Amino acid sequence: MVLGAGAGGGFATVVDIEQIGKLTLLFCNALADMDYRYLLGVTEGAFSYLAAGLYQVATSPANATSKAFDGSASLINRWWEKRSASKAEAQILARYVDKHKTDKVMIVRGELLPFSLLPPETLGPMVYVLTEGFVESFNELQEEALVILLSEIRSWRQFIEVLEHCSSKAEKVNAMESLERINAILDGYEQNQFNRFIENLAINQLAEPSARVAWKPSNAWRKEKVLLAARNSGRFDGLA
Repeated sequence: MVLGAGAGGGFATVVDIEQIGKLTLLFCNALADMDYRYLLGVTEGAFSYLAAGLYQVATSPANATSKAFDGSASLINRWWEKRSASKAEAQILARYVDKHKTDKVMIVRGELLPFSLLPPETLGPMVYVLTEGFVESFNELQEEALVILLSEIRSWRQFIEVLEHCSSKAEKVNAMESLERINAILDGYEQNQFNRFIENLAINQLAEPSARVAWKPSNAWRKEKVLLAARNSGRFDGLA
């Protein structure tokens, strides 16, 4: 895959835009097979285009998702650089995940892309905006969306990579600090469940899909003190 001046700045001159769903699925499958290490033959520009484009699909208004990857690489990169994590973005993402919670897939140009195959550079910012949004709003749908996405993580390395990209724009951050952000919104019962989820990932390096969840969310009002403490902890940035 080539992006840049030689390809006119987009996939249109190299790949039929209607095939972008198949290409994205192929890319994500290959990345998962390599356990989120390196992919030869994929330029940094192509990787950024796909990772940001997937995030855009999940956080765009419903009537825009059918136009996934319509923009060139330069347009999506400019959008990614200019966007800021917002309350509206958190709400749209939560509704998107909830809409697809039965099959746990994203729809990209007609192709079904499992949440479990999302690259860390896409999933990390999703975890970031949902934790930020939940701390500010106590919106239970946002916590439920966070649980659904985290529960689809299948390997220890994938988990660490997601934590390392848990930031507004997928910049590298400290994984333990990201973990503490998640821990801060959990009550004691949820924390015990999440600890077991993490331990299972660490022991079973490549876990098979199962019915297990990262934790079973409590009602937000039952842990109001926990969420208020999290909001005042200094671990959260606040959304636009």
